[in-house]
Amino acid sequence: MCGYQLAASLSQSPTDSNLINQTKYAIQTLPAETYPLITFNSAGSFLDTKEINDELRPKLLGMLRDAGYKEFNFECRPDFLLNQKRVAQLREYFDIVSVGTGLESSNDFVRNNCLNKKTRLDTYVKASKLLEKYGIDIDAYIQLGKPFLTTKEDIEDAVKTANFAFDNGFSRVFLMLCNIQPSTLTHFLWERGKFKPPMLWTAIETIKRLPEEKRANAYVKGFN
Repeated sequence: MCGYQLAASLSQSPTDSNLINQTKYAIQTLPAETYPLITFNSAGSFLDTKEINDELRPKLLGMLRDAGYKEFNFECRPDFLLNQKRVAQLREYFDIVSVGTGLESSNDFVRNNCLNKKTRLDTYVKASKLLEKYGIDIDAYIQLGKPFLTTKEDIEDAVKTANFAFDNGFSRVFLMLCNIQPSTLTHFLWERGKFKPPMLWTAIETIKRLPEEKRANAYVKGFN
């Protein structure tokens, strides 16, 4: 549902020099004195060697550190967060590191059949424990507007997922309100009257159902 494939280079893989030049451009455009936290979003997984190889990654981290950024944030699938060497490397460059990962649902059937994530719940738990060892915060992205669920089912699933995340070491949860992106399953369903994007009230109701002490660490994304 994210439409990230539209931002991908499908005809050929980006070269190391492409990624270095893009990073240089970001540093020039987003000065560290104004933006001390930088999110390196590869529209995928920062620790996936098919996207950024082990020789290039420390070069990019070094560029960002030397530019003066104080906090490094990235996104990654949980299976790539289990490599201890790559996780430890992050702390060699930054004292403050955080990662967002698409948990989406704590229900394996919902996550893998409604959203096609192909991940296991225990992988997220293992990743959280390893990151805690290195003092790296992990945030859970939770999808709202999951296809094939009613609004009631969607809210109940999101509440269970948020509580699961907090109980298993996640620092924050982000309720990701689905929007319509071209060339996606949700777009296909929406065109045929089989899907509607979630309303903002869906997120508000989800937060209201969380324990009061957890609400401060629940955020809503998808509405500007």
